[in-house]
Parts: sequence; structure tokens; C-alpha cells
Amino acid sequence: METTAATEVARRRIIKRPRLTRMLDESGARIILLVAPAGYGKTTLAREWVDERQATWYRCNPASADVAALAVGLAEATSQIVPGAGDRMRQRLRATDRPEEDASILAEMLAEDLVQWPEDAWLVIDDYHFATESPVCEDFIGRLVVAEQVRVLLTSRRRPSWATARRRVYGEAFEIDRTLLAMNDDEALAVLPGAMKNTPGFLQHAGGWPAVIGLAGMTNELPLLASRLPASLYDYFAV
Repeated sequence: METTAATEVARRRIIKRPRLTRMLDESGARIILLVAPAGYGKTTLAREWVDERQATWYRCNPASADVAALAVGLAEATSQIVPGAGDRMRQRLRATDRPEEDASILAEMLAEDLVQWPEDAWLVIDDYHFATESPVCEDFIGRLVVAEQVRVLLTSRRRPSWATARRRVYGEAFEIDRTLLAMNDDEALAVLPGAMKNTPGFLQHAGGWPAVIGLAGMTNELPLLASRLPASLYDYFAV
């Protein structure tokens, strides 16, 4: 796959964000949500935080709006932690030509296989917003997530419908949103040490958007870059 300009920027301008990882450490929640538009470093933060933890990843894509593809993908990911997870569910999938109608049963079968999920293991669901294109797929993940045995770290451009205010208020789910993911001045200056002095209006114009600040770190033309915000840069990250 060809590396995009945005990916290259991300790889070359990643900085540690202890302010955010400390929030995740202290949350104690079984469900963690990183919810913000593209370019806010959700996946980067997820990788940083689970780097020293037992974790398995499922990265959503357009096919994740198909419940059969979603179910198989999640089975493959979870079987890395619980061997054999999803085997019965796959058999059921092969026997049906209407997986949408069996979605709740499929989710329950997979959840039953995950009863032995280790307390310290995490299922990371990246780019969850692809699954929100299908209510059936959202319901499938929701049933799996609320089964109360799996710890889930989820990144998404949209908050899941099942991540209710009640779950967040009572601490079952912890959310880091756009306002928290935005870089503060100290973090931005770690990427652009001369920005405050040379182009004082740039950081305010960037609004803490990590993708914009990271891209600015690759150029010396901050005034020109600032004049093009947000339209041209949005094309990089909001596809």
C-alpha cells in the first residue's frame, strides 16, 4: 500500500503524550473511547498506551459495515487472546444466508467464547466509525462490549450509540474527546519549538489539531501554511 503524506507525517512527528496516557492509566474503566475527527492522534495514542499491555487489534474498514465480515474479523482478533474464540460462530455463519437476522445470536455466541478473557487484556477496535454505517453492526459490537468480560479500547470519529451517558457517568466507559486530544501549547511546542516566537498566531489558528501541527513541523513556511487552514489540510485527514 502506498504511504500517504498524512501517514508519513504521523510516523516522523510522533511525540509522547503523557498527559493523555496518564488519564487512561487512572480511568479504571473497562471501556475506553477515543472520539474525535480525523487527525487527532487517536490511533497513535492507542498504540502508545497498549504498547506494554496484552492487546489484540481489529481495524475497521468499509467492509465492517457488513455484519458477516465484522463478525469474522472480530473473531480472528479475539482468538489471538482466547484460542478458538468464534469457532462456533463461524459454523453458524456458514449455515445461514441471512447473517443480519442472526446478528444478535452471533454476537452472543462470540461473547460466550470470551468468558475466559484475561483481566489485563485489551481488545482495540480502531476506526470504529466504519461500523456505524450499519445499525446491525453497531448492535453486534455493542452486545459484545457490554458482555462485561472484555476490556475494550475504541477509536472513532463518532461516539458509539451504545456508549450512553449513563455508562460514562457511572464510570463503565471513559471518553477522551476532541477537546482533550487537541495539543496544548507545551505539546505543540515540542513539535514546533520556534512557533511561539516566529509565528505566534499559528498555534491559535491550528486550534491544537495534531495533524496540522505535525504537518507544520515538516515545513518552514508557517505563515503560508496558516493561510491555507483548514481547507487544504482537511483534505489530507478527513477522507
